[in-house]
Amino acid sequence: MKLKLFYSLKRKVLAVCLAGMILMALCVGGISLWTISHLTYDYEIQNMNHLVDTKATIINDELLRSESIVNYAANSVSRKISDPDQLRNPAFQQRLAQSVDHDFQDATTNLHIICSYYLYYPSENISALWKASRGHDSMFYDVLAQQRGESGQAAPRHVVAFAYLMDQGKAAWTQPYYSPYLNRYIISYLRPIYEDGVMVAIIGVDLDFQAFIDRLYAKPSEGEEHGMIILSDATGTVEYSPKKPLGVPLADKDIHLVDTSDKVAEASQTDNTMVTYTWDGQQSIAGIKGLRNGMNFIDLRQVEQIYDRTHKAFMQMGFGLVAVCILASLLPLYMISRLSERLQLVIEAAKEVGEGNYDVKLHDMHPDDIGELSRNFQAMAEKVAAAQENLTYMSQHDALTGILNRMGLDKEVADWLKAHPASHGALVSLDLDGFKFINDLHGHMAGDEALRTLAKDLIESFGHDQIIGRNGGDEFVVFMKDTEPEQAEKVIKAFSQ
Repeated sequence: MKLKLFYSLKRKVLAVCLAGMILMALCVGGISLWTISHLTYDYEIQNMNHLVDTKATIINDELLRSESIVNYAANSVSRKISDPDQLRNPAFQQRLAQSVDHDFQDATTNLHIICSYYLYYPSENISALWKASRGHDSMFYDVLAQQRGESGQAAPRHVVAFAYLMDQGKAAWTQPYYSPYLNRYIISYLRPIYEDGVMVAIIGVDLDFQAFIDRLYAKPSEGEEHGMIILSDATGTVEYSPKKPLGVPLADKDIHLVDTSDKVAEASQTDNTMVTYTWDGQQSIAGIKGLRNGMNFIDLRQVEQIYDRTHKAFMQMGFGLVAVCILASLLPLYMISRLSERLQLVIEAAKEVGEGNYDVKLHDMHPDDIGELSRNFQAMAEKVAAAQENLTYMSQHDALTGILNRMGLDKEVADWLKAHPASHGALVSLDLDGFKFINDLHGHMAGDEALRTLAKDLIESFGHDQIIGRNGGDEFVVFMKDTEPEQAEKVIKAFSQ
């Protein structure tokens, strides 16, 4: 006995659609679940590398600024010392210390992580200048003057740190240590000054290492979920934490490095290179970024933890599939009686089109999807055509400068050469020197504005009728049509000037 449900063609189509929807939901859901399980791992790796890269960039910027302050003061001192014997003159030593103090006062205003700066004479074993800050917003006070007032003489300054520098023989960051003079955990950047092969002075700064690590270990912002943030040494096996600023082995937390120290060093200098650990016996991976002072910033996560998000996505998608299947089964059956009449009008219109009468319009004024579809079909077709034209334009033009991109350049040049096989043309390639310096010094917004300005200058210099485009990055191309070598050379020289 045949079911009357399938006597109507509309119901047959509806049944096929219903079965197809259910089958498609199951297939798409299964494929999506399988894909998510693979993509989640890659996404988490990208997220980890982005997190450590972003925070390390901020810290490295402060370290670099600290180095720059010391280097500036050191260069200034080096220029003032023409003869090492000058340093035996107390008056010259005093003027030199005042000059260094002036340089540091100008430079440390907006760098509150610096808590002390100094000038040291190794030959005399004395600190000519030593000033420290009591807090983040306070002025630097004269430590030497206070020591003289308390003991009658100034004690040698950070003997251990200076001995470390004299062993290195070059500018260097020290390992974290506790300064009883400053009553803080600090790291120091020291630079020696040589005259005639003799170390005549040492200039340095101390950074508040406790504040340094407190900020790194601060609670992450929303969206920066991670397993464990670690500030480690260069080997990736010792952690510097707020409670243990001088470092403790990661093995004390049952965190063990599986890879070699060479792999850690390689990962700290490159992007998207992960290092393998075990954490509480669980396989774990870490995103690592090296800092200028030789330490590493690490985001460590257990592999099992990484897939927690996948499991949640599985459950959400599973509930979604069940809901879709239920709606796909019940809703069409409920709506079939309501849609039958309007579907019949569509069928009759289809018959008219089948007989060759294309001048058929459906005036469906119902405020639902089918009515909206009928009323906007023609407008939608026009928009699709317009959108296609716009996509073609976007695919051949650079979004930043508005000129042609690589694809547009290739097409325009090929079309012109095909249309003018006997004509001559000149291809000019431009590459900006020092463009990265603009981005590093002024920011990417300034770099973008520089690229846009160059594009405008190219158009004004070579003419609107020439083929001008951006090949990528800071590379631009100009194709001069109907141009001989001498003429092209003249225009290029004018633009370069």
